[in-house]
Amino acid sequence: MRTIMLAALVAWASGGDPPALQPAAPWNLDYGDSRCSLTRTYGDTAAPVTLVFEPGFFGGTVTTLVTGTRKQLGRQGSTNVTLTVPGREAPIKTAGTRFHLPTGDSAVLRYVLASNELESLVDAPAITIDAPNGPSVVVALSLGKSAIASLRRCEADLLRKFGYDATKVARVAKPPRGNPGTFMTDRDYPEAAGKAKVQGPTFVGMTIAANGRLSDCRILRSSGVPSLDQATCLILSERGRFQPGLDADGQPVESYQALNFDWRLPR
Repeated sequence: MRTIMLAALVAWASGGDPPALQPAAPWNLDYGDSRCSLTRTYGDTAAPVTLVFEPGFFGGTVTTLVTGTRKQLGRQGSTNVTLTVPGREAPIKTAGTRFHLPTGDSAVLRYVLASNELESLVDAPAITIDAPNGPSVVVALSLGKSAIASLRRCEADLLRKFGYDATKVARVAKPPRGNPGTFMTDRDYPEAAGKAKVQGPTFVGMTIAANGRLSDCRILRSSGVPSLDQATCLILSERGRFQPGLDADGQPVESYQALNFDWRLPR
């Protein structure tokens, strides 16, 4: 894994209540095998709050993880998340999930932003993260344009690595719609893999033609079991039906979707 340390930006000090947690480290940009992660820790290094931004493989959305202690984040369960920025009237609202890790005192709040919502946070002095059944988390975000630009370069590098044209991906204004997880059932479990009692997640990239059919399926991260990987793309190619993606003019266009299909042995 390749890690880039981005220069720390000047932190904003606030007299708000609760006070904004200050950055404890620079932004880290991690180049993973099939994802990019932009990470920063805030507050006391002995019990920090960490923000992680992970864009979807083909863009459009950004999964955000807020990690901390159970006391810092609150009770686990589904929740609604509201992000507010000082001086801005319109908050960002999204659904989220808060869960506690099975060991220790750690907790995670997970929610998804649109890519443009993340970019709207550039140069925000601070953000307040509110979710019911938990305290507010306030951080001096210090998310600069350089951090976002580095994240975008990472995304483009990953697309090139797997043979996708970043320019064509960028033409998709509205992503395709479909539920590929419903295309497979327990009966599709490869016989040899079932007998060997092997399982695992297969992460694939799908190219969806303007008619809504798959024109390409490729393995982005293997399950480690060739028969499971092969079955994933075979079934998706045979059964996949989507509402195609649209370009900026509202016309159907070749589009893309990633899927992490977790093969589990039938019970």
